[in-house]
Amino acid sequence: MDYFYEEEFYNEPNEFEKQINEFKESLLKSVKQEYLSEMEQLKKENKDLQVIRENLDTIEKEYKEKSRRLDRERNKMEMELKNKRLSELMNGSEVIMYKAYPSGVAQDKCSQCNENRQIEYVTPLGNKAFENCTCSIEKRVYIPEEYIRYSFSLVNSGGHRYVNESSL
Repeated sequence: MDYFYEEEFYNEPNEFEKQINEFKESLLKSVKQEYLSEMEQLKKENKDLQVIRENLDTIEKEYKEKSRRLDRERNKMEMELKNKRLSELMNGSEVIMYKAYPSGVAQDKCSQCNENRQIEYVTPLGNKAFENCTCSIEKRVYIPEEYIRYSFSLVNSGGHRYVNESSL
């Protein structure tokens, strides 16, 4: 029986072991509570991110459209600025020129032809025939059109002059 008594003596928890077991249980509860609260927080965060993910495609499309619109406006502004600067630079160096272009103008109708400007006659065989009147031929006139010509001139250090001209 001595043997049995010794076994029971060592198997019963003492005060220190009870405190350690209580500490283990409280630690387990604390870890479990922390784990549950963190899981709840992650679920909430995941739900918020799901909404953002659903709208991400729309947001990306809007961003790309706004980016393209901004690029177009920037290019337009650059072109306007370049054109404005060119006109300011060329101010005073323009020469107005004219070029003549041919155009046809109808002559006044004569009294010898009909409304279609044709002269009717009878052939030697007795058939009716028509021939275009001389008033149906268009008169060629030249109409002047205005051009502005800009000229550039450069002088190098050797005293030779090079001229480069362009017209707009």
